Amino acid sequence: MGKYFAIIVAISLATNTHVSAETFLDKVVVTPLKTPTKIFNLFNNVQIITSKEIKLQGYKSINEILSKSSSISIGSNGGYGQTKSIFLRGTESNHTKVLINGVDLNPGQFTPWEDIPTGTDLLFYEGLHGGVKGDAYDVASLADLLVGVVPITNLEWIQKIHRDNAERGYSAEAIVDTILRRMPDYINHICPQFSRTDINYQRVPTVDTSNPFICRNIPSPDESFVIIHFRKGAREKWGIDFNYLLGMIHDSFMSSPTSIVVNGGKMGFAMELILTPIIHRMIEEKKKLS
Repeated sequence: MGKYFAIIVAISLATNTHVSAETFLDKVVVTPLKTPTKIFNLFNNVQIITSKEIKLQGYKSINEILSKSSSISIGSNGGYGQTKSIFLRGTESNHTKVLINGVDLNPGQFTPWEDIPTGTDLLFYEGLHGGVKGDAYDVASLADLLVGVVPITNLEWIQKIHRDNAERGYSAEAIVDTILRRMPDYINHICPQFSRTDINYQRVPTVDTSNPFICRNIPSPDESFVIIHFRKGAREKWGIDFNYLLGMIHDSFMSSPTSIVVNGGKMGFAMELILTPIIHRMIEEKKKLS
């Protein structure tokens, strides 16, 4: 497509400004009032995180970069691919202004389009609609590898209820109303995407979640299994060796000819074992084509 979604490059709060930038931000920053301001005119603290520091420390995500700051805490609505919330100095997440390339980004908005840099080997997109398909669009057809990460429905609701109540202050009634209001979109647009993915990672709790609206705690990874399902043809296409995976992942087992089950705490390890060789293969094939 020649485009990609940008990531956070500036996070500002009226009493505390954090900026991640490449150059020149030692002279001018953008404040929560959207006004370019010289640093010596500011009364609040400004922290610069340069690309050199990012490479030196080996950071691989925005989450890792921001977590190193003592004044920032990161909340997550589950594991990989789930919503993250940013808290500055004990404030609520909705008190944090997020700017991406100087553009104010509120929840539910898209980041600005940017050209893919020359020499890019791989475009990685993490979000809700990587496999979406409709009458006038087909994002799924543009991906070389589609990976789905999803909890079962009750666990997904438990995570949402806890997050919206703790981080956003929503009442139980308001959260249930939101779930019901979004159900048609969930059924018609979210669920079908997991039938188009090459590999699905589905987290299933091993504790009682029968009534998600009264559960006090979110089941931990060790209180869960993860079912890793390979779409028909994906195993052959990517050379997946189930015997190798079963030997590498302790206590894993096959639940069907196309699915392997692992302990929830081993999900990240399983992803590395399965996806790393696939990504290396994709890059090598790209080099051959070029």
